[in-house]
This record gives sequence, C-alpha cells and structure tokens, in this order.
Amino acid sequence: MSRKGILLFLVLTVIILNSCENLIDPTNSKEIAAGIEGSWKCDETLKSPDEVYYTYITLNENDSTKVIISNFNGLGDKYEVTATVNGYSITIPNQTLIDGYSARGSGTISSDLSEINWVYFVDDGSGTEEEFDAIYTSQY
Repeated sequence: MSRKGILLFLVLTVIILNSCENLIDPTNSKEIAAGIEGSWKCDETLKSPDEVYYTYITLNENDSTKVIISNFNGLGDKYEVTATVNGYSITIPNQTLIDGYSARGSGTISSDLSEINWVYFVDDGSGTEEEFDAIYTSQY
C-alpha cells in the first residue's frame, strides 16, 4: 500500500471511531432517559413564537426508564408529569396533576438526544382536552 493509501486509511479509521463514540443503543431506555435529563426549551404550537418556556427533565429515582417533567405545559414548576422512555419513544400515560389538570401524550426523542417532538393533551379540569404539538430543544 502506498504512503497516501496508508494515510487515507488511518484518517478514515479515526473518523469512523470518533463517530461511533456518541452512538446510543436505541434499545437502552435507561441510557436514553439519563441522556435527556436536563433543561429544555419548549415551543408549543398554540403559543406565539415569542412565547417559549423552559422545562426540566429529571430521572425518576425509583425507575430509571421513567422521567419527571417539571413546568409541564408552561403551567409552573409545581406541575409535573411522569413519562416512560422506551427506546427513542417517550409516553405520558394519562395522569392527574394538581389543581384538577390531567395530561397524556407521546413523543419521539432524536437519536442525538437534542430534541423531543411531542403531541400531548391537557385538560385544565373543565373536561375538555386541548391538543398541543411541541418541540423540546435541549439547552446543553
């Protein structure tokens, strides 16, 4: 092999090895849940483009495939939902929050863990659900 061929082989090997470092096993829900822990900017379709809010995702200390999302729907820090991570899918099972609110929905987590695309439903206690399409963007 020529000197150029060897150099090209080494460069390609380094590129391939570096790109493999950041891959997350899509079946490892615990690793994905841990990877989305942190601060997120939320942009919902029903709010104006200038009206974004921030939420925080933490791991559930009793089940590492579950996360707790605070300031859900921009309602305030005391409004939390629990969601289950299954691969790159995230589900908010139907649950009652404080003050009569309820929520349910699902989303898809990007493979680099930088974005979550959501569709969720929130009832403010009136018996009527509002549908929200939202994009969470990681603040790391």
